[in-house]
Amino acid sequence: MLRNEKGRLTSAANQAASDAVRAITPIYNKFREQGWTHEDVYYLLSTAVHELVMDEALSGKLRTTTAEDLSDVEVKLEDAKENQVDIVDLFFKLRAQVYKHFDFVEDWVVYALEDYRDYYWELPYGEDLEGEVHYAETIEDLKDKEAGHYYCNDIYTQRFYDRWVYRAEDYTFIFCDTHTDGNKFFGIYDNKKEVKADEE
Repeated sequence: MLRNEKGRLTSAANQAASDAVRAITPIYNKFREQGWTHEDVYYLLSTAVHELVMDEALSGKLRTTTAEDLSDVEVKLEDAKENQVDIVDLFFKLRAQVYKHFDFVEDWVVYALEDYRDYYWELPYGEDLEGEVHYAETIEDLKDKEAGHYYCNDIYTQRFYDRWVYRAEDYTFIFCDTHTDGNKFFGIYDNKKEVKADEE
């Protein structure tokens, strides 16, 4: 585990972080010596590691980073330097991977992705017409409807799609409509934090 019950990094996590710093320092120094700015190296390292994590997560093989992975990062950085990584290309590539993860195929209308994985949530009226997604910072707030310390969005039943809730093993992707200033989006929720009717 990376964190203890108080949310602080465990000694094992701190040691792993120190090991990672030692392993990646030669790579960082190499690019700095070649005239790269700190910001450029930081961006490319972050991008390369993120791609490794995404590739493994989507293939169901997420694991601890190894020295071999760090070597792969260096190769990716060399390629990035030669090919001039385009941040816009990277964004659309990652968005396509997210869509694929949820088996979502975009149609006429596409909205922004919003991260709601920190919230507890429920679908009290199902996943179709008249459905709503309720979410709150704590389970107690989610369950206490009279207190009103929770958020609520309608499930947006957009007519170009045959469903509006896409469940993956880890997260759920929901069409949300706030009915405020035309604000609609694709909300992503953590399945571990879903509260179902039989759990009330």
